[in-house]
Formats: sequence, C-alpha cells, structure tokens
Amino acid sequence: MDFTKFMVIGGILQLGVLIAAGILPIVLDWKTNMPKLPKLQAQIFKVYALYICIMILSIGGMCIVYADEMLAGTPLTKALCFFVAFFWGVRLMFQLFYYDPTGYLDRGFYRVGYHGLTAVFTYQVFIFAAAGLV
Repeated sequence: MDFTKFMVIGGILQLGVLIAAGILPIVLDWKTNMPKLPKLQAQIFKVYALYICIMILSIGGMCIVYADEMLAGTPLTKALCFFVAFFWGVRLMFQLFYYDPTGYLDRGFYRVGYHGLTAVFTYQVFIFAAAGLV
C-alpha cells in the first residue's frame, strides 16, 4: 500500500490545525483573559503556543514536501514517524480526557470544529504509527 497520499493528507490536516489555533484566541477571549494573568505567565503561555505552532507547521510541511522520504523506512524516518504519532497521541488524550469544553460548544460551528479536530488527531496517530511500521 502506498502511504504517500496519506502522509500528504496528514500534512495538510496539520496545517489545518493551525487555522483552528488561529481561531482559538477569539473563542477563548484571550484579549480579556490574558491580562488577568501575571505578566510572566502570559508571556510563557504565548511562547508555548508559538512553539507548538512552529512544531505543527514544521511537521506538516515535512509531510507535504518530503512525504516519500518520510516513508523511506530508515531508522531515522521510523523514529520521526513514531515521534509524530506520539505527539498527536498525547494531544488526542488531552482532547478526550483532560480538556473540558463545557460552555464552548454552544454553536454548531464550534461543535463541528471540536469533533473535527478530534478526528484529525486520531488520523495523525494512526497514519504516523502505521508509517513508522513500514
């Protein structure tokens, strides 16, 4: 089975996650809520968010541009695929068992987005775990 198209789709979906990340500050009203935090905590929070976005952008870009190489089956590419599966697996666990979206899923758009992200995270876990086994 040729996983190349699944890898490219995974990369595109990861870039789509960044769109959701761009909407999140509006949904969570960061303009109102961030100033309530001590300055250092707000700064650290923003830096963490930026680093996560950089990570997702990098992984997504690699999956689109280097899909064939990501599936080469070398020890390095297998390790990278398992790392990405782990990265999204941890994010999926937070989505399912830690985050409490109560009060934020009052609109159909937000419900679809939340559950759509859950589907994307699940896709990433399975595709990258499978790619690591190639």
